[in-house]
Amino acid sequence: MRVKYVRFSSVGQSAERQLLDKADYDKIYTEQVSGSISMDKRDVGSTLLNDIKSGKVKELHLEALDRIGRDALDVIKSLRLCEEYGVNVVISNLGIQSKVDGKRNEMFNLVTGIVASLAENERR
Repeated sequence: MRVKYVRFSSVGQSAERQLLDKADYDKIYTEQVSGSISMDKRDVGSTLLNDIKSGKVKELHLEALDRIGRDALDVIKSLRLCEEYGVNVVISNLGIQSKVDGKRNEMFNLVTGIVASLAENERR
């Protein structure tokens, strides 16, 4: 299944921008929750992680890496889970994905590690 995870934090925010391409996915996981809460503690985030573990998800799309969260360790943990279960992660605003031609993209870990740290610092 090709899915997208959409997260927004506050009441004043909207998921509208992240849903412009909603027709491109088999399922969209959407929730309003702070990025400081770990994925496995979120209602929808934990459902997504369980669907990944059960093999339902083959490709996960994110508008931006900080949609997974704003805690670098939690983001990396979630990305490693995706890698472990063979899920290709596509991050739209960075133009990068975790697999290229079915093989691990070595630049993905470098870029996402830096961006995850920046998102955590931005939250602080």
